[in-house]
Amino acid sequence: MAACSELIIPDNLLTCSICLEEYRHPQILPCQHIFCLVCINTHGQNSKPDLNMTCPLCRTRVSFGDIRPLWKNIAFPRKCESLTVKLLQNDQQGIKNHGDYDCSNRSFHCLSMELPIFKEKSVLLHSFIAKLTDDTKKCCLTGMDANEQYLYIVDTKLDSSTGNQKIKIFSPQGHLRSSFALDDPTDVAILQDGNACVVNYSQKIIHNINTTKQQNVTRFGQQKFQVPYSVTRNRQGNIMVCDRKRRSIFIFNPHNGTFLSRISLPMCSTPVYCSSSPINDDILVSDYSCHCVYLLTPSGQNIFQYGIPGHPGADDGQLNSPCGVCFDNFGNIFIADTWNHRVVMVSPRGTLVKYIASEEDGITLPRTVVVLAETGKLAMAEQDGNIKIYQYLE
Repeated sequence: MAACSELIIPDNLLTCSICLEEYRHPQILPCQHIFCLVCINTHGQNSKPDLNMTCPLCRTRVSFGDIRPLWKNIAFPRKCESLTVKLLQNDQQGIKNHGDYDCSNRSFHCLSMELPIFKEKSVLLHSFIAKLTDDTKKCCLTGMDANEQYLYIVDTKLDSSTGNQKIKIFSPQGHLRSSFALDDPTDVAILQDGNACVVNYSQKIIHNINTTKQQNVTRFGQQKFQVPYSVTRNRQGNIMVCDRKRRSIFIFNPHNGTFLSRISLPMCSTPVYCSSSPINDDILVSDYSCHCVYLLTPSGQNIFQYGIPGHPGADDGQLNSPCGVCFDNFGNIFIADTWNHRVVMVSPRGTLVKYIASEEDGITLPRTVVVLAETGKLAMAEQDGNIKIYQYLE
């Protein structure tokens, strides 16, 4: 049996000495001590940006400007990343499963236990057209969410000939459950109780709708928004609404409509879609007109960007008018790269993993994406009404 000594790390090696938890966005000081981004920022919050701060461990005085993201400065995370790639390519190396390694040493974490195995090429499982018999116009799909049973799809009004202003509920196999009309919807988020929170961009409010009775439970957000566009649910069950005009994300309790907080997005020009990580509450925001996607901390601090701001392109690492974004349970990022006609998969570190599908696979104007409850499956909605379900994990 092969030993996995090259693939293991000690329990406390990835633990921040301030919060005593696993590093979140680790930062390295010139003295080589490592802390979470939020922890070290909180530690130095009483210092002015032009003054030094003191390392919490060795008391060395360091400048704020000398603090750097860990993976850009030392070799260990790069080695971990390379080992990740090796594990993801294990079929080529004759390693068939986790059982090929001796992982009996419980004082270590075996990286292979936590890593997904990607298919070399994603497989199209199902596709259907979200057009109903009573639709009088062409579809214009702008939003989608999913629970364990259904896809909730937004068909909004684009112009006099496009868009049916409905919420359509389908199974992933394309069987229609129900639909209901709603003025000017753009996006939808499904709550834990099965209700749907829908953005109404013309009235500038959020509807909380009982989808079974097709009744409005409550509405909220009045006088907060200018151009609300997308909505998502975070781990706490709260609703996050992205306002493209105010360049902000507004957070509400969806059950009583209480406003909780606002996250400013000064790095964005036209933020359109957002998503919250199921792992650590990090936030994804797509900037449509600047052609990039930002990963932020829950407080709104920029972790990294994917794409080149202001420069659309089709090369690796570039985007062209990105729209819908989402996470999977491993922290991987999915982007509807709309005008490049492809769906991009990015690692939690911000590097390109693969293209789920592209124009060569028949993709046209992907508008939104959502990871399904069944592990390794991704739903993608094209603007003109096509829904496609892909398997991207083994």
